[in-house]
Amino acid sequence: GVYMTQLILSGGEDCMKKIIALFFSVTLIMLMTAGCGTKEKATSENEINVNENTEDTEKRKTDADEGSNKENTAIGSEEIADDADDNTQSNTADSANDKVNQKIYYSETAGYSGQEIMRVDFRAKTHAQAEDMDGYYATMEEKGQFTRSSLIPPELCELIVKAMDEKTEKETFEPLKTGTEIGQEEFSGLTGVELMNMEAVMAVKVDADNDGIEDIAGEYYYGGTGGFSGMQLYKGSGDGNFNLTSSFECFSQAYDFIQYQGKNYLLMEEFDYNTKQYSGYSLYLYEDGKLADGKRFSFVIDDYDMEIVYEDLSYEDLEIVKNTLSNPKMPEILEDNDGVIIGTAETINSDEEFFPYAGDLDNDGAREKYDKYMWYPSNMATVMHLIYYFEDSSILDDLSEKLAEEVGDGFLYAFWLDEVNGKNILYLYYGKNPDFTLYAFLIKKSN
Repeated sequence: GVYMTQLILSGGEDCMKKIIALFFSVTLIMLMTAGCGTKEKATSENEINVNENTEDTEKRKTDADEGSNKENTAIGSEEIADDADDNTQSNTADSANDKVNQKIYYSETAGYSGQEIMRVDFRAKTHAQAEDMDGYYATMEEKGQFTRSSLIPPELCELIVKAMDEKTEKETFEPLKTGTEIGQEEFSGLTGVELMNMEAVMAVKVDADNDGIEDIAGEYYYGGTGGFSGMQLYKGSGDGNFNLTSSFECFSQAYDFIQYQGKNYLLMEEFDYNTKQYSGYSLYLYEDGKLADGKRFSFVIDDYDMEIVYEDLSYEDLEIVKNTLSNPKMPEILEDNDGVIIGTAETINSDEEFFPYAGDLDNDGAREKYDKYMWYPSNMATVMHLIYYFEDSSILDDLSEKLAEEVGDGFLYAFWLDEVNGKNILYLYYGKNPDFTLYAFLIKKSN
């Protein structure tokens, strides 16, 4: 198969893929030094909060090494958690009514204790679907139409949908792959196309349009950090000449030609550009050197399975918090609000340039000032995540660091503060596409 080297769709083994990987490495380095995104306010200082590469982080690690009794996570009563001289990691405390397990996160460096009230996991229940494509982008601006001179059979669509639903894509498609991979030098020699600067191509010889004559198909990477590419077909004439007859815009993504019932089809693996996660396939049929038909395969979220992973039964307003977190429509809410959720205990001052939001994060009577917004990537090196920075608080940095192992490959998408009976509750939203996790914490300033 043919795989354009990229962040999530890598795995090629030959020298050519290593060369392309080198191209991406260069562009990634350029990205890291220059920055790229949809909001210029995201300075390198801001991004430090998300990437956890701060001097404060290193200092906290050093402090922890010098005295693990200063910053810890305790399971037990709040009194035990707040006792800096007690190194107990796990304990059971007697409450007034019965024995209750509590999870307390605290840090002398950041100056807080955080009582975890609830954690809820949502796992998406999906099914795969096939849809007709109404066209394709011949260029960035110009949309092309399929000739419909020949159509993709429904049986092949059913095969792909079944493989996606059963998660057997590799086993299903591997025996169907066809075509012979060729190198960039051979591609240039046969087509007369010279690669410039950081351009690259992954090409195959294959009878793409099913006329019995070999053609050359290639995914042409234009260079740059965006991953923008074009899928090109050079139709063979049988006398050794190949002429460009079809091209459409795509990203640097995995593709193969598969053979089904005697015909060859172009199968491209799709991914969500914001999350860089696999999202399905697109399937194309060529005839007489032109695109005749196209189908798109994707996952539809039917519902979510909700699991309450943890709840602090001693917290008196637990039902209010549970009502907030038991919401499977949080992804829609986040999208409808441009990636930012504002809670009932937060205010926003549009005239404030650097720290427009304010809220009493640690319930000490003083409002912290901060900014927060969603980072939507315009490059192949980053994924969507929350950018935030506080004027004078490292509480969220510290708490996020403590949750990192538990969260795994999830990314912080949002936080907000809600007032609940006189106390502000901190809510965290971690996205795992399409799954997500919600947390609730009561943060208190430590003495």
